[in-house]
Amino acid sequence: MSRKSTLLVACLSSETSPIAQGYIFSETYRLAFVAFKAAAFISIDKHGNSACNPLVFTPMREVSPDVRYSVEQVLEHHASQNDKALVEDIRQQKLAGTRPLPSASLIDQSLQLDAATRAALIDKIAQLADESMYGRSEMGIEINTLLVHALDKLGVKSRLAVGNAMYFAEGIEIFRWPYIWVRAGKEILDVNIDVSREHPDFPKYLELKPYWGPAQFVPRDRKLHEDKMVHYMADDLEKHTVMWWKDLDAWMKENIVGKRLKMQPQDAPKEAQAEVAPASQSLPQS
Repeated sequence: MSRKSTLLVACLSSETSPIAQGYIFSETYRLAFVAFKAAAFISIDKHGNSACNPLVFTPMREVSPDVRYSVEQVLEHHASQNDKALVEDIRQQKLAGTRPLPSASLIDQSLQLDAATRAALIDKIAQLADESMYGRSEMGIEINTLLVHALDKLGVKSRLAVGNAMYFAEGIEIFRWPYIWVRAGKEILDVNIDVSREHPDFPKYLELKPYWGPAQFVPRDRKLHEDKMVHYMADDLEKHTVMWWKDLDAWMKENIVGKRLKMQPQDAPKEAQAEVAPASQSLPQS
């Protein structure tokens, strides 16, 4: 069964009812409790004794790779051991707040919007697509579609680009695959590559950084070859992103004014500024 995601929410609903320091889940949302092993509720010492954990638990949405099956059914009947290990690893990272964000390693050479807005926008899109039970490594179409919708709302003309991505080490091609990215004028937005090693088809030894900037300055570790005979329109794919777009649209209305993030890093309290990752880095040298 393909792991390509369509939208099936497994967690987070008004049906959940808070009780004491946890939640009661309907059967549909039972997975949030079972999968996380009540990590937010209970800690167990080496003697097997349990104690209440004061951490407040918030159930997270998870998206099944097939609308015919719930997340529970996919894990029980269709997921390989490697798939299950990946899902467990992603869940633990989410609980710990350590899931990667594209802005943390972004090679930012763009002249569109401003650095803080670019970083916040791609991070928000990444967080939404990361609700897929397998993470966002297979969410290329969804992420780039959301990005095109968002840029359009901000007055930046863009489109989806489809073709092949080729990756190089010391000038030698070492891997290629079908790929999708965004073109915005003369700029290329390749913002989801940082988690590609979680994709089952991608080499685990390749570590690449997201890029947003002029086409002529794309890092030398990759080439993006567009197939002009293939055309994806963002509007045609809205059925895959309708839930996330609704959330993203609401976030943009709350956090962006005109084309600028309401609170820039320099406007944040000093203690919060230390946690803001730099949005601009120099191009890698080869």
